[in-house]
Amino acid sequence: MNSYKAFLLGLLVIGIVASLYSAPKSLLVSLVFSKSPTPFTDEWYGTSRLASLLEEEGYNFSVIFSLEDLNKLMEKSPGKRVVVLTIISPESRIEPSEARLILEAMIEGRLSVLVADESQNSNTILEGIGLQISGKPLEGFAGLPYVPAVIEVPGRGSYRLLLSVASDIGLLAGLPVNVSYEALSRSATNELVAVAGEAGGGRFFVISDGTIFLNTAFSENASQVGDYEEFALSVFRYLSSGLDPSEVLVVYDLSHYNDSLKPLREESEAPGDLLGSLLEESRNLGGFSIPIVLHPAIFVFLGLYLAKTLETLFFGLASSYPITVFLASLLIGILLYRRVKGNLGSAIDDNIDTVIPEIDMMAETPLRRRIVSVTKLEKREALELTHNLYLILDSLLSKHMGTSIWSLYKDRKEIEHVARRLEVDAVKLEKFIRDLVAINERYEGKRKLTPIVISWDRKFRSMLKFSETILLRMGYTLVGKERLRGVEYGLREL
Repeated sequence: MNSYKAFLLGLLVIGIVASLYSAPKSLLVSLVFSKSPTPFTDEWYGTSRLASLLEEEGYNFSVIFSLEDLNKLMEKSPGKRVVVLTIISPESRIEPSEARLILEAMIEGRLSVLVADESQNSNTILEGIGLQISGKPLEGFAGLPYVPAVIEVPGRGSYRLLLSVASDIGLLAGLPVNVSYEALSRSATNELVAVAGEAGGGRFFVISDGTIFLNTAFSENASQVGDYEEFALSVFRYLSSGLDPSEVLVVYDLSHYNDSLKPLREESEAPGDLLGSLLEESRNLGGFSIPIVLHPAIFVFLGLYLAKTLETLFFGLASSYPITVFLASLLIGILLYRRVKGNLGSAIDDNIDTVIPEIDMMAETPLRRRIVSVTKLEKREALELTHNLYLILDSLLSKHMGTSIWSLYKDRKEIEHVARRLEVDAVKLEKFIRDLVAINERYEGKRKLTPIVISWDRKFRSMLKFSETILLRMGYTLVGKERLRGVEYGLREL
C-alpha cells in the first residue's frame, strides 16, 4: 500500500515539474473576454494569432497594464535581452509622461518599439522621432478603403500588403537628434504609411494600420492578398536586432484599451469593495460564465503562472542576494524538517506489543487491546484511538487538574499552569494539546484536510508516549506500568 502511494506521489511530482516547462500555450488565449485587439481575444479583431505565432518562433511574451510597469520589466531583463514594446491600435491617448519614458528607454538602447496605429493616439511618442499620424483614413481605388502598399522591413525585404484603415504619416520639420530613418514605405497612392529606423540605441517600426496584425490578417483568405505572417515575423526580427527569439521579450501594452483586463482597483479596502470591483471588471469583460470560471483549465493556468512566478522570483533573488537566499532556504528547510519530524513522531520499537504486558481495560477505553492486536495502525484506527485518548485525558484532567483539553487549547496561561503542576515542558504540552484537538476534530468530521500527517501509526504512538507521561504524573498508566493504577480505575471513580 505504501509503495503504491509512493509511486503515485512520484508520478504527481514528475507531472508538476514537467508541466512547468511545457505549459499548454493555448491557455494563453480564450480565458479573457475583450472587444479590443488584445492577445487574449480569439475573435477576428484580436491579436491572439500574432501572440501564438511569436511564441511558436520562441519569443518570450508578457503584458503590462500600465506603462509604469515597463521599467520593472526592463530592469529584470538581462543586459543582452531586447524588450520589444508592442502598441497596436490604442483606444486612448498615450500621455506625454508615458511617451517620455518610452523615448528615453529607446535612446538608451533598452527598448525597441512597434507602433501600429491608424489614429492619433500614439502621436505623443511619434513626435519624439519626427513623425505624426493624421488619423484620416486613406481612400483607395473606386472609393474603397483598401489601399495597396509595398512595406519595406530593413534587412528583411519588401512585402506587398493590402491596408484597410491606413492613415498617412507626416514627417515633422527638423529630425530629432539621435534619430535616423532606415526605410520609408508608401502606398500605391504615394502616401507615407510606414517608417523604420533607430532612436539612439533602440529601433522602431511605425505603420499607420493596426489591422494588419489582427487575427483576420492571418486568415486563409488574407494570405491570398499578402504574406502577413511572414511580414509580422520580419518586423519583430528587425526590432530584435538579429538576436535569437529566446533572448527577446515581447511586451504587449494593454493599458490603452477601454475594456481590457485590468487589475482590481487598489483603493478597495473592504471585502464588499473587492467584490464590487470584481463585478465591475466582469462587466467590463462582457460578463463571466460560471462554467468557464470553474473550468479546471483556469486553475491549471493560474497554478502554472504562480509556479513560474515563484521560480522567477527565487532565481532573481538568488542572483542578487545569494547569501540571504541561502540563509532563508536553510531556515525554511530546518522548519520543514521539524514540522515533518513532528508529524512523523518519535521512532517506535517494532516489538512494543511484546514488551508491554497486557492489561484488562474497560470497554469504553479499548486503547491497549487495540494497539497490541494491530501491527501497524491505519488512518481510521489511529483517528478512533486518538479520539478515545482525548476522552480519557479530558476526564482525568478535569478530575485532578480542574481543567479540560479544550480549556488548555484556548488558554496559553492554563497550559503553563498545568505544565508546572505536571512537571512537563510547556511547549511540548501545548503542541501535544493542539495535535490532539486537531486530530479529534478530524475524527468528528469538523476538519477535512488538516492536520496533514505522513504516518498515522507513528503520529499516534508518539502522542501515546507523551500522554503516558501526563498520566504517570497523575498516578495512572495506560500501557501497564508496574505499581500504578490503570486509567480504568480513575475513570470508574468519576
